[in-house]
Amino acid sequence: MVKPQEILTLSHVNLLVVDNWLSEGKATLEEVGEAIPSIFSKDDAELPLDYLNPQGHDQLDISPERLQELRRDFFEIYIHPRSLGKFLPKIREIYMSANYALVHSELERVWFPKEREYKLCLVNIKLSRSFDGLFTTIQPIEELDYMAERIRRLGEESEFMAKNYRLYRSLTGREREIICLLARGLNNPGIADELTISRKTVEQHRKNINKKLGIHSFVHLLRYAQAFGLV
Repeated sequence: MVKPQEILTLSHVNLLVVDNWLSEGKATLEEVGEAIPSIFSKDDAELPLDYLNPQGHDQLDISPERLQELRRDFFEIYIHPRSLGKFLPKIREIYMSANYALVHSELERVWFPKEREYKLCLVNIKLSRSFDGLFTTIQPIEELDYMAERIRRLGEESEFMAKNYRLYRSLTGREREIICLLARGLNNPGIADELTISRKTVEQHRKNINKKLGIHSFVHLLRYAQAFGLV
């Protein structure tokens, strides 16, 4: 299971990489913004917002025209009033620190107009090397939980693939094809019709598959199908 600290580290690395890309001219701010799946903004030294990525426009329900009106008051509008007294001084402190290696993380309640509620979010802030200002990402904790689960599952699948790769490689092309059809829900007669072979041949293939992979249940067979991309 991915720990919260590891998620924070992943977020830190993302902003560090983003800043390096921009400072080295490997990507434009707009290209980076479109690629980042969370709310991403750039703020200048006086804290007016001067860039918001498409995800931010959508989730915060801000049109490009409206953004110009909100530039200076963005944080006052979207950060929960109880947090502003600490949040604004903190980001000014980050700007004054001149520490380009630091990514500061805060848990803040952020207003989402479409849902008409404040959501608890992970807010990451980094001083930019390439611009005179700050980068900020905002991501609801509920999305981080989903990401953590996906990362955990990917880790389990990678471990399963590493342990069982040789067994999988022992399968013939026809045997892999049959696993794929089984995973799609076809039974032996259906597979026989699909491949234009006899039912007995299908049954023999299935016996061979079970023996080679050492499987004793359909659930185990499905795990192979999922891990090795047969579904």
